[in-house]
Amino acid sequence: MVVLITSYNNEKFFYRNLDSVVHQKIKTPFRIIYVNDCSTDKTGPLVDSYIRTHGLESLVTVIHNEKRVGALAN
Repeated sequence: MVVLITSYNNEKFFYRNLDSVVHQKIKTPFRIIYVNDCSTDKTGPLVDSYIRTHGLESLVTVIHNEKRVGALAN
């Protein structure tokens, strides 16, 4: 199973967002794809730091769009 999180300027809420998915109590193995849609705030570096700090590199794949494409394109 894959959980897709699309994000734009989410520096205030990214932590709660990722934490809620990472700490799910389900038996099905899952991966997370986090798409940072060219945020203009600090979302990208904060998400990268969260993943490194919590040792989630094998669970979470982060895609940093260099151009904003919008939620439907992500």
